[in-house]
Amino acid sequence: MEGKLKEIIKIIFGKNTPSKEELIKEIIEESGEKKIISNDEKVLVEGIFELEETLIGEIMVPRVDVKAVSFDDSLDDVVDLINRTGKSRIVVYQNSIDNIVGIIYSKDILKFFNSDIKLNAAEIVRPPYFVPETMTVLSALREFQKNRISIAVVIDEYGGVAGIVTMEDVIEEIVGEIQDELEKEESDCKELEKGTYLVSGRMNLDDFNEKLGSNFVSEDVNSIGGFVVSKLEHLPKKGETLTIDGYEIKILDVYKYSINRLIVKDIRNKKDK
Repeated sequence: MEGKLKEIIKIIFGKNTPSKEELIKEIIEESGEKKIISNDEKVLVEGIFELEETLIGEIMVPRVDVKAVSFDDSLDDVVDLINRTGKSRIVVYQNSIDNIVGIIYSKDILKFFNSDIKLNAAEIVRPPYFVPETMTVLSALREFQKNRISIAVVIDEYGGVAGIVTMEDVIEEIVGEIQDELEKEESDCKELEKGTYLVSGRMNLDDFNEKLGSNFVSEDVNSIGGFVVSKLEHLPKKGETLTIDGYEIKILDVYKYSINRLIVKDIRNKKDK
């Protein structure tokens, strides 16, 4: 990023005022028209500008999806969770997820490999950093930079844990999805064989319809997992199977009251024969 682009970003990361916002817009537009910055750079800057209007609660990992260990779990338990989830930062709680006492970074564990020292999570934890879910994404980014942190616990209006947010989540808002340094390549929908798919319960319902050619509609839920639960009319159970409009759906696994993964098979042609 050269000259004018650096100037724009410097302005954005200062404290904004209405006049400054107008100046930013004028610089972006003028720079784009004169081809001082490329279209990609223009999109990048506009993405940063939108962070001022986006709230942390909109981009966080929700509480039900937070991967965590208890403060008295062993180091082996922590390593096992890192291996299973691919996460490089693990939340540590005491008694309940509403009492988060810290964060464990995978790099802090390396020094204890091949050691006879027996440790638990509480002995290698770093203190947590808390932010309200009403904080803007741009303000959170400034907090991350100022305090040199890469993950924060998001608190709701009642003081409970709403979720977590990472520097990665913020950057994704600007430049699109990137991978965590240890995160395995995953997609919401993977075709296992012709007409059979492994689907994340969190996959957006519209995206699901577009991918599989289905026409599932709901005014109450946004995800395919939520849609399936609404059709069950009871709490989901691992291994349950149901058929909806020519699609055979098997619940592969659940977490508490939500569906993690599904196997979806398109049987419309079979039914027509």
